[in-house]
Amino acid sequence: MVELLKEVTPDFIPPSLWPPNSPDLNPVNYAIWGIMQDRVYNKGKIANVEELRQRIVDEWERLISELSTAQ
Repeated sequence: MVELLKEVTPDFIPPSLWPPNSPDLNPVNYAIWGIMQDRVYNKGKIANVEELRQRIVDEWERLISELSTAQ
């Protein structure tokens, strides 16, 4: 995952420089990433980084769509 982020995010900050408790994250962020993790990894084994990236993108778009129609 870190390699993917380094590749696609020019300003990516490596985990070694992350603060232990980021003030940029709140409980909602943690909840969303928990949902995303479940959705991405519960679809079976991931063959490579590209498949992982595509699953993340697909599930993010699906989640955004679900949240926008729920309002």
